[in-house]
Amino acid sequence: MNDYSLSSIKTLEERKRLYSEISLVLDVLFRQQADLEKILDTKVSPQLRTYILGLLQGKPLDEALREKIAKNLAEIKNKAEGLQAITLTLAFEAQQSTIDKISAFARQLLAENIIIEINVEPSILGGAIIVFKGLYRDYSLKAKLEEVFKTKREELFNF
Repeated sequence: MNDYSLSSIKTLEERKRLYSEISLVLDVLFRQQADLEKILDTKVSPQLRTYILGLLQGKPLDEALREKIAKNLAEIKNKAEGLQAITLTLAFEAQQSTIDKISAFARQLLAENIIIEINVEPSILGGAIIVFKGLYRDYSLKAKLEEVFKTKREELFNF
């Protein structure tokens, strides 16, 4: 079987986009083959398009093939649902290269089935706030500065 890799799904947004693309394909799957091809050409990621075209293998879209594609898409969705989310709050909007590095690090350190939910909160100034499996860790610059000001308050005011 032509297997679909979830390694390209790095964020919660990408998983939501995959769900949306699967829904689009399922909506047109039981219509004419031309409708499916149009959706594959214009509305889905190249990876999902290649996967579905691999299942089609140039064959006409009969009932058995439609069922096979629908079953495989449901399996992909189920596998994607099993990805565990780690929530990162950053002070900036991360570029794709930064997301790729964070994802690779998290997958190496924690597990292969990790995806990242990124929130942007400029007030943390820098660093990150991490939430994973119910554990909350604040490694933000704001938290560190507050800690310094709290412990060094007397020294700072007697300047």
